[in-house]
Amino acid sequence: MFKRSIRNKLIVLLMVATIVPFGASIIITYYHTAESLKDQAIKENSNLLYQGKMNLEGYINELDGLTLSLYNNPGFINFLKDPRKENNYQAVEAVRNVISTILYAEENIKRVNIAVAKEDRLITASRRSTVVFSKRLTNANQEYYEKAEESPNNMFLEPVHKIKDPDEKKPENVITLHRSLINIPAEDLLAYISLEFSPDQITNISRNLYSGENEEFYIISPEGDMIYRSTDEADNGDKTPEWIDWVIGANKENGTAEWEEDTFSGVMIYDQLSQNSGGWYLVKRVPYNTLYESAFSVAKINIMFGVIGLCLVILATLFISVRITSPIRILLKNIDQVEKGNLDVRFKSLGNDEIGYLGERFRQMIDKINDLINREYKLQLENKTNQLKVLQSQVNPHFLYNALQSIGTAALKNQGPQIYSSVTRLSKIMRYSMNMEEGMVPLQKEIDHTKAYLLLQKERFGDQLQFN
Repeated sequence: MFKRSIRNKLIVLLMVATIVPFGASIIITYYHTAESLKDQAIKENSNLLYQGKMNLEGYINELDGLTLSLYNNPGFINFLKDPRKENNYQAVEAVRNVISTILYAEENIKRVNIAVAKEDRLITASRRSTVVFSKRLTNANQEYYEKAEESPNNMFLEPVHKIKDPDEKKPENVITLHRSLINIPAEDLLAYISLEFSPDQITNISRNLYSGENEEFYIISPEGDMIYRSTDEADNGDKTPEWIDWVIGANKENGTAEWEEDTFSGVMIYDQLSQNSGGWYLVKRVPYNTLYESAFSVAKINIMFGVIGLCLVILATLFISVRITSPIRILLKNIDQVEKGNLDVRFKSLGNDEIGYLGERFRQMIDKINDLINREYKLQLENKTNQLKVLQSQVNPHFLYNALQSIGTAALKNQGPQIYSSVTRLSKIMRYSMNMEEGMVPLQKEIDHTKAYLLLQKERFGDQLQFN
């Protein structure tokens, strides 16, 4: 019945015609919005990283400029060329002034070290002590000195590490800028200068480049060392995360990539500082749920309005289907009645549309059929009546003649009672035959009429006629 019902087919058709466009619209809108938001987020974050890159380069170049400013002090350069002038009061005072100037030029600088190449001398100054001249007994920074000397820019940034002054209770995190001082225009090495500075300024710059709750931000050295991280996740020991190797191995100054792993699923945006500024990588990782958060909100709004619209459409669909199919059902009900032989069709107007017109024509057709049936039935009755009258007109004169002849014969024989009985029977027969008002009579009357007729016939035929 479900498959045959026009109402059900109409409901299904209208539902499909409504749900499919609404669903497709919501899906297309979601994906289009999501892609647009992703592209917009990538563009905004790329611009943000570029701005952070400029700020970091400016800060590092400012620190590096302090080391380069030593070339502007001939007295200091001459001291490095001939460290034996340590006993010269003016030379020593010039060195003290230069180092003190560098130490207090930037508030985050914690300590300045100068390792003189020729005499293996070490000059150290910190905010908690004066300038100290000593023998370079340890070679802890030699690895970084060599990297600075091998660098095209004669500069190398040592990643975050800890230092501890004698007066301090616990170690302090610092980043060290190492520069090799070359005897220009010659190429012989004069000394190494190391600026140990707090990463606070780098931290302040970095915090403006990400949203702490939803995004991850990292600063990575070209060697894969972690300079800064926004998360509190534990180190993996000596194992470098795969995504860091990928960023370094990409050999691109900047770019984006979609990344999937156990703990992260989203987009990575990265940019690299210039080699003059250490070549650090700024990497920002944005999860998909953050990228598509606005898309989710838009999709929820679309779905909400879509559900409301869908409910209205469903109600409208049911209303329309009922309005269309109810008249058809009324017609079907009356057709069933006609099929069963009941031609008494009575129903109200089905409307002014095509179905209403069809119902009106159906009712007119049934009325016409009823009229034709009545006319045919009456015609048949009249025909039967006329045939009966014709038979009666044929039978009555002959019967009447015979009956009268029998009565006359009895009169000649002077049989009075018999004549009375015969006349009475004849009168009954004539009265019954001429009564055309009754269409239906009791059986007894028909029996009496037949008996009177047979008795009259017996008067004529005598014992030749026997009846029961």
